Amino acid sequence: MHTTRSESVTFALGYTHLSDFPTDRLESPRRLIINFLPQNSTDDEVMRIFAPFGRVINLKVIRDKRTRSCLGYGFIEYSTPQEAIVAIEHGNGVQLRNKRLKVWYSRKPAPGMRDSNVYVQNYGEMLEDWQLVDIFSQFGRVINMNMLRDKQGKSRGAAFVRMDSHEEAVQAVNALNGTMIGGKRIFAKIHEAPAVPLHKGGIPWQDIDNNEEYGFMAS
Repeated sequence: MHTTRSESVTFALGYTHLSDFPTDRLESPRRLIINFLPQNSTDDEVMRIFAPFGRVINLKVIRDKRTRSCLGYGFIEYSTPQEAIVAIEHGNGVQLRNKRLKVWYSRKPAPGMRDSNVYVQNYGEMLEDWQLVDIFSQFGRVINMNMLRDKQGKSRGAAFVRMDSHEEAVQAVNALNGTMIGGKRIFAKIHEAPAVPLHKGGIPWQDIDNNEEYGFMAS
């Protein structure tokens, strides 16, 4: 059932309870990352969803520099840690068109996070994002997943899946590369990031499809 699968995505991308999260890995207890934003998401509609949970200091929907399409995630910062907790508790799982949002704390950059991005392709057009997350969750914690789509929103059968560490990414590649998914033999490899600083939230300042500098927009 789709609802159950959506819950498994939520579990895979975070922790079961807020109290379980290691606070030393937080970039800030007020700053969150929003995953699974639709490709045509706007800053205004994301703000409308999350403004009721507290005073928003900064908001940024991350976009492809060339097409300006949303890359599937964004960042939001509240004025207090308590407001951020409310946003996680009530914003996590909110339906936005065909996507169920995942909201969690933005992480501190860490050396072990470099080369933790897996490029996977040839899994076909029918596999949905939550199914891909389920597959990769067998090998560790999925931090972010960007499924590549054409202008009509149709899957290209390729994605970038960021794991919690390089070791988990290697495990996923070793296990999945060359295996069959949905009758197709998939290809998986580590996408080695260029030697650039990690952005707040653990994402490189430059990524494969987007050389835009990620940052926050004053609200």
